[in-house]
Amino acid sequence: MNDDFEVIRILNSGTFGYVSIVRRISTNVYYCRKSLSKRDLIQTNKVNDARKEKKLLGSLRFAFTIHLKHFYHDSCCLHFILPLLVGGDLFGYLKTHGRLHERLTKFIAAQILLALEYLHIIGLIHRDLKLESILIDHEGYVKITNFGMCKLINHNRTYTICGTAEYMAPEVIANKGYGLAADWWSFGILIYELCNGLTPFFADETIQIFNLIAHCDYAIPVHFSSTLSDLITKLLQPDLTKRFGNLQKGVEDIKNHFWFRDMPWLSIINKDIISPMIPFIADKSDMQFFAPTPEPSFVVDNIDLFTNEFQNF
Repeated sequence: MNDDFEVIRILNSGTFGYVSIVRRISTNVYYCRKSLSKRDLIQTNKVNDARKEKKLLGSLRFAFTIHLKHFYHDSCCLHFILPLLVGGDLFGYLKTHGRLHERLTKFIAAQILLALEYLHIIGLIHRDLKLESILIDHEGYVKITNFGMCKLINHNRTYTICGTAEYMAPEVIANKGYGLAADWWSFGILIYELCNGLTPFFADETIQIFNLIAHCDYAIPVHFSSTLSDLITKLLQPDLTKRFGNLQKGVEDIKNHFWFRDMPWLSIINKDIISPMIPFIADKSDMQFFAPTPEPSFVVDNIDLFTNEFQNF
């Protein structure tokens, strides 16, 4: 299958692999391909994590979450073929447009809320919600991606400290165990950042960020509406017994908050509303929202040295 995919552009590379835009030659359809190095997965004992991610991406079926289209592996890498969302990510959108009006933020946040609700219903915690994890499709709607840290916990606790520092909940960095409520903290950070341009806990060093989070040391910008300010304080609530999303009514407390008043939830999930952020794309080969990065360097083996480790993958 590898011969059927042509690499158009490398988007980014990380510890275990890289992400690229590819074109399937036989169908002339463009995709996003996430490639993970077999060698690196074995050396870091992450093979089972990759197996779980493949199973997860293949099972997700929701309007605002990414899903697996195809999968294959060669002598070098595991390749996850995902839909190409041509509008880029929210980080790039915010960088281009600056802080967003609350009305637009509300439209985006409603979709993310519904996606988190779906994940939590099936017992999944995302653990890496951030602007870079939210992609924009050709209709101007968004999808959550980056499920590498996602974990099935139901209503139990997990203990691994992971995610992006500025979005981590205080119970995560305290290393005493955390649950689904940590995603709602990150959701509050994301709303704050979209409306402000910066996260509430911003500092140069990670230890400084953690200290700010531990003391819940942040300020509400003066341009935030009173209803947005109230929602932020209820989401960025260090006391889990008071945090919205974690109370008896669960996500309904957030949906029914005055900031989301008159939100047509059914119309959102059915995509009946014309998005105010439809990306202008000349054609399906238009890559204007994706900045290229250098080709990643991997040890490429001409023969598959890891047949046993990746059997039945």
